[in-house]
Amino acid sequence: MEPKSYVAQLGTRGGGLLSTPMFEEVSGDWGTGERHYDETRHVADIARFLLSYKPPSRDKRDSASLGKASEFINRKGGFPARDAIKKRTREYSDSQHQEVWKAYKRTAPFQFVRYYDSDIDWMFDPADPHLLDRLIATAARREEIEGFFARCLWVQTRLRDHLDRRSMGEEDYFTFPEAVAPTPCRIPRVPKGIYEAMREYQRNRAASNFEDDFAD
Repeated sequence: MEPKSYVAQLGTRGGGLLSTPMFEEVSGDWGTGERHYDETRHVADIARFLLSYKPPSRDKRDSASLGKASEFINRKGGFPARDAIKKRTREYSDSQHQEVWKAYKRTAPFQFVRYYDSDIDWMFDPADPHLLDRLIATAARREEIEGFFARCLWVQTRLRDHLDRRSMGEEDYFTFPEAVAPTPCRIPRVPKGIYEAMREYQRNRAASNFEDDFAD
């Protein structure tokens, strides 16, 4: 693995993989282990939608897109909470959804695997007196970290099939070390009722000729 290259790539555009909580995120409930729904989880859910949504036809207008992801996540209930994310604490407008995607899209594969298929807790509290011990212990889990990278590569490859250049250009894709081979990861099923909920969206967008993907 090449940690310097990895950090440099993730640091060039928007958010990174490792999270350190802001005051407003942890005030009052960090000690309980409850974490708010934030931008990193939102991007993970966008990736989940793109990977799991099955279009009703081969028509390109029916395929998974960032516009459909915004509609489902922000106005149709989104994905159910799990683990430490107790509840969604905010919704994003289409413009906010677009801004979050632009800021974090390069890390989307990492965020997806982080939240949905990783045993490593990637949230580090800078006020934790045991922070250094946690970092050292995490770094020692080499086999699991390599597996994490392998699943992220697989997710990135799948996302290429769903996104056009307006949404994610070649410069936005992470360059993995040659030694990393893609390994399939678990993609949770979409909730029941998602397709029924999205039919109204499809009709409205067809009537207004809405551009479904967001341009940079």
